Amino acid sequence: MEETHDLDLGPLNDRDLLEEVVRALVSRPEKVRVVEREVSGQSTSFLTVMVDPLDIGKVIGKQGRTADAIRTIFMSIASLDKRRVFIEVDEPKRLRRQVG
Repeated sequence: MEETHDLDLGPLNDRDLLEEVVRALVSRPEKVRVVEREVSGQSTSFLTVMVDPLDIGKVIGKQGRTADAIRTIFMSIASLDKRRVFIEVDEPKRLRRQVG
């Protein structure tokens, strides 16, 4: 049985809203973290999304389409207030298996 997520999108800031959206996409919502860094003196925010490594594909999507859609939505919302928002998905370093 597939788990469902209820979104309560009351008055949220960018970080909280992004966290809720990503939690709705992943299998391990308790592992979702979003870190915000604002550029002082500018209306610019950088949001970094961190999820369980097994959920990275759900957030990025095929050919990055899910991540791009999330970025488009947030850029549209921010533009209403003449702000800029940049979103990055933090991919953990993958261990490479050595051959030989």
